[in-house]
Amino acid sequence: MVTLTPSLAVEIRPGEIHYFWLLADEPHDEETRNYFDGVSKEHGTAGMACPLPGSWQDIGDSGRRHRVRVIDRDGQPRRYTVKEIQYNCADDDVADDTAEIDRLARMSELDCERLLHDTAKRMGLRSSKVLKSLVNKRRSKIASKTPNQEPWDQPVNGVDLLIALVAILKAHAVLSDHAAITIALWVLAAHIIEATDIFPFLAINSPVKRCGKTTLLGILRELVPKPLSASNVTAASIYTAVEANCPTLIIDDFDTLIGSKPELRNILNAGHNRRFAWVMRVVAKLERRYSVYSPKVIGLIGRLPDTIQDRSVVISMRRKLVTETVERFRQDKIEKFVELSRKCARWAKDNLEAIKASDPEAVAGINDRANDNWRILFAVADVCGADWGTKAREAALAIEPSPAQQATLELREQPEHVRLLADCKKVYDETGAEELSAKNIIQGLCNLPESEWAEWKYRKPISERAFAELLGHHFKISSEKGGPRMDRMVWKRKKFEPEWLAYVPPDVAELAEGQNGPAPHSKARR
Repeated sequence: MVTLTPSLAVEIRPGEIHYFWLLADEPHDEETRNYFDGVSKEHGTAGMACPLPGSWQDIGDSGRRHRVRVIDRDGQPRRYTVKEIQYNCADDDVADDTAEIDRLARMSELDCERLLHDTAKRMGLRSSKVLKSLVNKRRSKIASKTPNQEPWDQPVNGVDLLIALVAILKAHAVLSDHAAITIALWVLAAHIIEATDIFPFLAINSPVKRCGKTTLLGILRELVPKPLSASNVTAASIYTAVEANCPTLIIDDFDTLIGSKPELRNILNAGHNRRFAWVMRVVAKLERRYSVYSPKVIGLIGRLPDTIQDRSVVISMRRKLVTETVERFRQDKIEKFVELSRKCARWAKDNLEAIKASDPEAVAGINDRANDNWRILFAVADVCGADWGTKAREAALAIEPSPAQQATLELREQPEHVRLLADCKKVYDETGAEELSAKNIIQGLCNLPESEWAEWKYRKPISERAFAELLGHHFKISSEKGGPRMDRMVWKRKKFEPEWLAYVPPDVAELAEGQNGPAPHSKARR
């Protein structure tokens, strides 16, 4: 009888793709069978016998059978006939392919790379596609392990919970009352996202570093449901993680990320509205939809891209003053945060139907998109009761720009010919004239506060020719004869008015001059 002991199994290939049945007539002792069973379980072969240990050498391949040389205890070579378990790659065996990818996902990176080619060949796929499926599977497994707190074991009063959230936020970060109220409402809303169709991003920005932004993100990580933190993400990692477990994504250093990965903007924009929060991909020759709808917290220095800014509730941080003090946030002292997170989960569980049935009143002082963003926060505040509905709406008015301010911000992003059109309206409104020469208009443009037209090109004012080209080419506005004697070329107000109505919001011109900041393209051109 040939006995194969564990001491001879020195060249077993971990995770070998092929499974074999031993067909030799020689019986094996119980120790050897137990050894094979242990190796089988270790390498995920579902209880079937592993390939024989020893020195491997294939001496022929008929597609179904191989011969393997094994060195026994006495050092004598023996030949054993083995039969390979064939994989059926028919269309109705997609589950088998998925199981194979699952098995590869449990291996190390090195072992996976060794086996990808043969696995792909059997499955009828290119290795790159198998690798992509494998990576997606791994990411799903990581996301599925995102922790979540168990709900508090007693009913929770919403008013008391919001008061506690505001207090703990203000104790650890320099926040205004409106900002702390907004964050507290957003955290509570994140626990009840299944009741929403639109969910805003929470953007934490600061003008410079060391303003407490990262500290606040760390606090939020302990309060929100199923937190998943990252400082470097890809589009694929976002939609794979969200599809697997709908975590609260917490992305820091977004300002350094968005420039190198512009596709993130599209993925994040889609995740704002549940109806459109889907990404289409092809996996193993099959179309698949991935959801990207989940709570998201974004930390950055500076301003968000305009489309993401429009879908966000923005909290602006600043450095604390010498006279201000806050408690240091310590990762090893998070018991009170965990307790609040559990209470949020319990409140959300008890008030899910009330939130779904609520129809909060919108605020007149902010635009429609902002009202959509704040709707879930208003609903949470109204359901909690007391004066929190009023506090929530006051916070919205304080944090969100007014329609006039929003129009000004949007105008700064417009092309220069639209900005020129808007500034011409200011000049005509200030002078009260019905017609002006190009020289007088340009002089008025250059006198506007922080005018970009005073140093429009090569640090010189905009010329009459450039002025006429910008207006004439884009808006078909041109000069005509005018003046008391109809002997000079003038620009008449009536030619501008239809274009002002179409492109320049009326409120922009009514803003105080102090509200008008420099345009983003006001730098002199070289």
